[in-house]
Amino acid sequence: MRFQSSFILAMTQHFSHPTVRPRHQTLHVQHTNLAYAENTFMPGDYVIKPDYNDPDLAVVLEVSNDDDRDITVSFHKHLEKELGDQTDIQPADLSSRCDEAGIKSYSYKHDELSFEHQY
Repeated sequence: MRFQSSFILAMTQHFSHPTVRPRHQTLHVQHTNLAYAENTFMPGDYVIKPDYNDPDLAVVLEVSNDDDRDITVSFHKHLEKELGDQTDIQPADLSSRCDEAGIKSYSYKHDELSFEHQY
């Protein structure tokens, strides 16, 4: 018994030395300077306004840094009606294409909207 306990103690001290650590050991670092973005929406995201009983699906057209109403959206049914099957529109071009087609857009605060996943 005495040999076993001294052997275990010696091996524990040996492997605790920094130069002998196993290669598969993972070091964990906690980042304390990270903050979540306040506004996470991007052009092309599908959103709804959850305050309504039956919210309509909308698409984010623009995101600005204004304090008041910083998210510009257009309703999906209006986009389908006016633009049809045009699937080649890049999210960055949505706003200008809606202006050209005369599609009405609305502005909301980012905290009034929530993501709606489309699969």
